[in-house]
Amino acid sequence: MSDFKEFLSRIRGKSLLLDTNLLLLLVAGHADRRLVKTWPRVRNLGHDSYDVLNKAVDNFVQFFDARIVTTPNILTEVSNLGNDLKYDHRNRFFDAFAELIAVLFEESYVTSSSISGSQGFAIFGLTDMAILDRGLGEPCLVLTEDGTLADFLARKGVDTMTLDEIRARS
Repeated sequence: MSDFKEFLSRIRGKSLLLDTNLLLLLVAGHADRRLVKTWPRVRNLGHDSYDVLNKAVDNFVQFFDARIVTTPNILTEVSNLGNDLKYDHRNRFFDAFAELIAVLFEESYVTSSSISGSQGFAIFGLTDMAILDRGLGEPCLVLTEDGTLADFLARKGVDTMTLDEIRARS
């Protein structure tokens, strides 16, 4: 069996978790496709990044009947970063964000005090430690654009794919 087929069999039945930057990209693309190319917060991810991510999320939900999970930490970071937008872009962004929160995400909470002592906290911070906790607590596939975080999570036993890996398989 190929490594990828083995990976697919391992993630069947798991939830999907997007890190902050990929959730930000997903919301921006849902709000206004032009943001993906013009907003500095997401345009550095690549011109095709929204399409690749959106297709991956759709496929994961459709073929694996997966839930999409998130943490309050990720949602807060996305909200704070969205505050950078001006005028109509901001309104569209937050309308899309509210819609996705209402219909798509299952939120999983972990206390900050329980993860602030985790190995890696000083390097990765609170949000990424919440991702680790979520990935270990109720296994999920973490999608990220951060190769360093992906390596760390994988070493801890969390199934992870980067945006570049998804792009290479598209």
